[in-house]
Amino acid sequence: MKKNIKDTHIQVEYILRNVPETRKDDFVLISVFKDFFFKGYTMEQCMLSHNELGFPSFETITRCRRKLQAQYEELVNSEIQELRKEQETNFKEYALS
Repeated sequence: MKKNIKDTHIQVEYILRNVPETRKDDFVLISVFKDFFFKGYTMEQCMLSHNELGFPSFETITRCRRKLQAQYEELVNSEIQELRKEQETNFKEYALS
């Protein structure tokens, strides 16, 4: 059964609030998400079979993180926020070249 995006949103918020290091790095967020909600599956199984297993895509998880951090300032790591802004500027320059 495909996961409902509202369920993913709730799960990502829980993790961001309770595991602060996930606010800094999407790979850490996805790893912790897997440990909390994909118990018993390898990362490879999660990556290659997420549709069949009903897991949200990693992109859905990171989009939920971005939305939550836009809504709740306390879920943002200010150092990482500045770095992401800089990377966004660099990517825009790259995309327009």
